[in-house]
Amino acid sequence: MKKGPLGTEIEIANIKKGETLELYYRVKDQEGAWSEPVMKEITPEVRLLMDANLKSEKPENPLTAFQTGNNVIFHNLWTSYPYAHHMEIQMYDGKTPILNKIVLTKEKGNVKTESPYPERTWKDTSFYIPQTVNDKVLEDKTYTFVVKAMDSEDPAIAKEKSFKVTTISNRPPVVDFVKLVPNPLYEGDQHEVTLKVSDPDEDRLKLDVYLKCDQKEEVLYQSFSDLSSGQQVNLKPLTVEKGKTIEWRGVVTDPKGAWAESKRVVPIEAFGIGNISVKGAWQHWRGQKNAFGEQMTNEPYRFLSMEKLTFSVETRGKVDKVSLNLSPELEAMTYKDPKGNLYYYKDEVGYNVKFPLALKLQNKGFYGTTYILPFADSTKSWENKNLKKAYQIRVTIENEDRKRTLIYGDAPGEAKIDITGNIFDLLYNQPAK
Repeated sequence: MKKGPLGTEIEIANIKKGETLELYYRVKDQEGAWSEPVMKEITPEVRLLMDANLKSEKPENPLTAFQTGNNVIFHNLWTSYPYAHHMEIQMYDGKTPILNKIVLTKEKGNVKTESPYPERTWKDTSFYIPQTVNDKVLEDKTYTFVVKAMDSEDPAIAKEKSFKVTTISNRPPVVDFVKLVPNPLYEGDQHEVTLKVSDPDEDRLKLDVYLKCDQKEEVLYQSFSDLSSGQQVNLKPLTVEKGKTIEWRGVVTDPKGAWAESKRVVPIEAFGIGNISVKGAWQHWRGQKNAFGEQMTNEPYRFLSMEKLTFSVETRGKVDKVSLNLSPELEAMTYKDPKGNLYYYKDEVGYNVKFPLALKLQNKGFYGTTYILPFADSTKSWENKNLKKAYQIRVTIENEDRKRTLIYGDAPGEAKIDITGNIFDLLYNQPAK
């Protein structure tokens, strides 16, 4: 016993359900005299509390126009009650129960607190709404779902919550993927996809196509409307980027709300070109100061004719062969200067070179080779003025199934070859200043 705001408080533990307590008490007056004993019967009131929520298994199938043949999900199931209890889920047509009820026992719950008022959360539970019941099509109407928590010994002790679901039982449309090429995919491929929709009731159809790449969030890729049953549609081509998988999902819907979906997962095989580097033996334009103290430009892709270049190509995936081509002027083994003088590559270097150049494996995923540039027209003057477009680099990778070529030299910052003069201009010409 302890003193409370209203007098003496008595705490009685382990009261059994439905047990009646007999409380005897006497009162003492200010002069110390006790009254006769008074007996009062007390039956403790224990309330059973519960809550639940309902949602469709698929967001595109709303409870207000629910397509039969799918699941609804009861979630956030919760009870508070100190005695043994369970939950039941039943579907009703008016007051008539239909389908078998689902019974949840304590084994499917998780106790949150044991005392003084125990709470229990219950696992999410699916309820399948079929298209037919007793060999008859389930009528399109509004049905009631009742979730009830009840004492396991006394069903009269119960608490319930109801939900409304309006069904539609028209035959759903169908969507199929009829073409996914190429399959598997490789980086850089143009992926072509064709889908076909159909409807047993010949309704006009709407098609939404969703795309998901690896673990990224799914996005709406393309939509079509007013499609006829049996019609095929081609998606806009998708350029495949580096990744592991592409997942397509087509969702077709009829005007009454019936829908269907189809999914396809297409693997992406690694097969691509990564970074390319070109380094010259002279590196004349590296941002240094020249003999006159003038600041030189920093241009890593600017070289001299007759300068030896080292090429390095990074590859991804299974690659059996890597080759390299340059603009025709840099593959030529002869050169005629503006004065009409003819130069032969073999005379200057000691041998001729055949293209494409075959790159050799240097390290895992890296191929390389060297090449001495021939005499060629300058693309930049010594005064840093552009004379013509930079020379291009063309890299080709191959395996037994695939071949891919990338050309470099057009986009800002990518590998290319600019030429100014030749190495003999620096070896023999005297400074003009």
